[in-house]
Amino acid sequence: MSIAALRALLAQAPYDRMTDAEAADALNAPTVPVQGDVTKSRYILWLAANDGFNIIERAKTFTNSDPAIQAGVRAAGTAAGAILNAADVPVINTGDPQVAQLFGLFQAVGLLSAEAVESFMAYGRTMQTPAEVAGLGAPSLADVIEARKHGR
Repeated sequence: MSIAALRALLAQAPYDRMTDAEAADALNAPTVPVQGDVTKSRYILWLAANDGFNIIERAKTFTNSDPAIQAGVRAAGTAAGAILNAADVPVINTGDPQVAQLFGLFQAVGLLSAEAVESFMAYGRTMQTPAEVAGLGAPSLADVIEARKHGR
């Protein structure tokens, strides 16, 4: 446990206005959504449930009056198919901005609904504690007291 890192976190809102016990509880409550990995098997099941195989094929031949949008959607369709067929890609990281961009593009052009995108992203979402996100593990009440004692 890095007392210095914990002290810095405790100096931020809302922890700076909390009692020691409240801060310890808040730091250890799973309240922060974090995007992570979705397995290839889950991706395949999601594709099956959301007409995804047809969407990938439609994306590969997508036409649009804007050549940049057309090229982007076609490239995204090729990438989505490549991910599906790549033996060396066991997971899809939903925290990767390019993954969000691919799904966002498919949504923007009407190939996927917002609900379908959210259903996929939800597979990769976990709830973590603010302390975990900050790399602090699970600080105890004693840790909070110690950090604040050194911070005053």
